[in-house]
Amino acid sequence: TCNKANTVSDCQALYALGCQTSGVYQLQKLKTYCEMENNGGGWQLLLTQLHAMDQYAGSVSPFKKDLNVNEPSILTAYSRNWEKSELYVNPGDEFLLKSAGKKDWVRFVTTKFFGWE
Repeated sequence: TCNKANTVSDCQALYALGCQTSGVYQLQKLKTYCEMENNGGGWQLLLTQLHAMDQYAGSVSPFKKDLNVNEPSILTAYSRNWEKSELYVNPGDEFLLKSAGKKDWVRFVTTKFFGWE
């Protein structure tokens, strides 16, 4: 583990400090999973959705639902109310999504952000 994790607020900053092993880290504001070994490293896990139809009841944005917030994992269901966690998205911020079934990675870059709905 990296003893510098609690000095930064995101996985990119942690990666820049030399912490380059994927895993769960306690950052300044929250405990999160950082993916440090793929596509340049420094990625923060936003969501682990195991089953799109069954994981959330009704029509719910997974980005506004707390589910196992103290146990961020790429293997078990995980989501967080990111709005409440004060994670702000700016134009140019990048996100990486992983498809568990096909093991594909999708990278997207924000141009405008309208909230976590």
